[in-house]
Amino acid sequence: MKKLFYAILASAVLFFACDEIEIPATLDIPEESLEYFNHGINFSATSEEGTLTVKVSFSSSLNWSAAIEDAEGKPVSWFTVSPTSGLPGDTEITVTAQDNKSEEPRSAKITVTCGSISKSINVTQAGLKPTVVEVPATSITINESDGLTMKVGETKTLTVTLEPANTTDKVEWECLMPENATVDQNGKVTALAEGFASITAKAGKVQATCRISIVKAGDETESLVIEPAPVTLAIDEEAVLTAVMKPSGTKVKVEWKCDKPEVVALGAINDSQAKVQGLAEGKAIVTAYASGKTATCEVTVEGGAATVAVTSITLNKTQLEMTVGQQETLVATIYPENATYKALNWSVMDNRIVSVGANGELTAQSIGTTTVTVISVMYPSVMASCQVTVSAGGGSSNINSVSIDPSSVTLALNEEKALTLILDPSDAEVTIYWDSSNSSIAKVQMTSKTTAKVQGLAAGQATLTAHAGNLTATCEVTVQSGSSVPVESVTLNKHELELSVGQQFQLVATVLPENATEKGVVWSSNVQSSKLYIDTNGMVTGLQECEATVTVRCKDNAYIYDTCKITVTGGGSSGTDEEAVDLGLPSGLKWSSMNVGASKPEDYGNYYAWAETSPKSSYSSSNYKYPATSYGDGITIYAKYDTTPGGDGKTVLEAEDDAATVNLGNGWRMPTFKEFKELRENCTWTWTTRNGVNGMLVTGPNGKSIFLPAGGWYDKTTLNYKGSYGSYWTATGDGGTANAVDFVNGDKDKALVPRSEGRSVRPVKD
Repeated sequence: MKKLFYAILASAVLFFACDEIEIPATLDIPEESLEYFNHGINFSATSEEGTLTVKVSFSSSLNWSAAIEDAEGKPVSWFTVSPTSGLPGDTEITVTAQDNKSEEPRSAKITVTCGSISKSINVTQAGLKPTVVEVPATSITINESDGLTMKVGETKTLTVTLEPANTTDKVEWECLMPENATVDQNGKVTALAEGFASITAKAGKVQATCRISIVKAGDETESLVIEPAPVTLAIDEEAVLTAVMKPSGTKVKVEWKCDKPEVVALGAINDSQAKVQGLAEGKAIVTAYASGKTATCEVTVEGGAATVAVTSITLNKTQLEMTVGQQETLVATIYPENATYKALNWSVMDNRIVSVGANGELTAQSIGTTTVTVISVMYPSVMASCQVTVSAGGGSSNINSVSIDPSSVTLALNEEKALTLILDPSDAEVTIYWDSSNSSIAKVQMTSKTTAKVQGLAAGQATLTAHAGNLTATCEVTVQSGSSVPVESVTLNKHELELSVGQQFQLVATVLPENATEKGVVWSSNVQSSKLYIDTNGMVTGLQECEATVTVRCKDNAYIYDTCKITVTGGGSSGTDEEAVDLGLPSGLKWSSMNVGASKPEDYGNYYAWAETSPKSSYSSSNYKYPATSYGDGITIYAKYDTTPGGDGKTVLEAEDDAATVNLGNGWRMPTFKEFKELRENCTWTWTTRNGVNGMLVTGPNGKSIFLPAGGWYDKTTLNYKGSYGSYWTATGDGGTANAVDFVNGDKDKALVPRSEGRSVRPVKD
């Protein structure tokens, strides 16, 4: 209903303003339409809410009558007056208007006559508002959809194409990271500072994004390029792309994306290279992001001739004898010669004896026998092997003698001691390696060319031998069972600690003396693990408000211990049932309202390497939990969770390696990629800012939402793109990499990324 307004005014008499009421079309009695007389009739009016009726009151000294007519003096049927006549005195008449169902306004006049005196009121009723048919936008495209490079101070105007062309949705422009660039509502972008920005155009429920790389004035010659570009592949054919800065030619660490993963498979090889493989006929755009710059490569996949499969592989040698330090290269021949996919994967059964390179290069490491195998990457059942036997070999012409200092040692269980190898001359060019006559009693490890360390593992005796060319030296080792060194004290790095809900802290226990035989410790808490969780390494996580005492005790003497009082403050936690948000997903899966390690939804929380459960100060392959071996051609096999040939075939994290399960317990775990895909496909993702933090508001089918802050990701000690780029681990591995879900403003996509990098974790619960 629309609103009915009445206003009646008389000269030299009291005027009463009427109330507003909702009606289908407004009935307006404007003040300027009143005709005034010196005496006769006093008017006032009231309205009744929810009706088209007005009560008009007046006082007359004679009999009176009322008439209705239009501007031309003709009768009017769309409103009436009742009664139309009456006796002297106080009188109330009722004016009733019918609905105006047209869009045109209409007017008429009421005239009240008393003797020779008349007063008239011009009445205007507005028409209905025109009906507007809303046409939602179904797509929006920015003219610079592949990205844009600008100089500081430069301005450029972006334009959009909307579908359908007659949409009633209006375009709204927004800039992510406004400290680097701004955009007005006409799409005019102004570059403010060197770095990275993202411009979003929204129309109704659709949006498009243009990434802006901003360089210093004069730096425009330094740009990111992909080589080669463009690329044409046959189905199943592969190519390696390299991202470099031009004109310097510097290789840089990049993030890779592919807009059509169903056409082209994309996987990172190293910091600056990626491998693409044709999957289906079509075109795809591969984009590299680095240092605030972007580069693209169009990849065309053609059907072409049928794929020629690898049927066999032969090696130039199937038996090989080597000496320690010697190098050889095995040559693999692939049949047929015109095979489409020739990538090979080299592996060795025991890399302590022989190491193998990407192209079959062998280096003998120590005495023993092992097998080197080459496998077709595309056809893993096709392979060839060579048995390699390594012996000590000959000596060096310039070494006179070798000895070990000390020549004998006595150890307690688990005790370690350093050994020094003395060469004459000291700069003798010889191959050196160590072995133990019984490695279950005494284990020896070479620490440099002339040093090693020995550890006692079990009671007994063993002989250590150092081989230097054709000379040897020995050290007799005795491990005593009754000579254990007792623990004297254990001390924590903190004795009082305050945590917010979701916050973590690493408690460190120092056991003295340093050569104690059993330095193991046991951690415990006096509250339930749902309130305060502590892992086996002393990492504590506050889950609910509480006061707790954490105790660390020596494993072999419970009377030696230390304690830390911990106060957990703040409401809620990422490990409580109240924070498990049911978004109405088809699977029924519930998502936590915050990241692991966060105390509120806007917190970034902790960063974890994939399959690791504790945050670190540096995230690199050198300190990653599960070591990897590279075999060239982009093939890397990890010690766990690997589906490449020779791997363990595991694809989903086990509970012991799940950061959510280990840190939160209570049924929490990391989502698989399939579950993240369900979130992506069934929810509305909106880039927004909450309490000053950028991120995605993910709204489920039932209207409930979670917020995913854009916390960036760690590479070594560098946190990249915090506040502009979100990157979350899934529990799913993919060959030698792992799946993450990334988003930049409106874009969200699957990413295959190195496992050693630090990323956010958002837990789920069944």
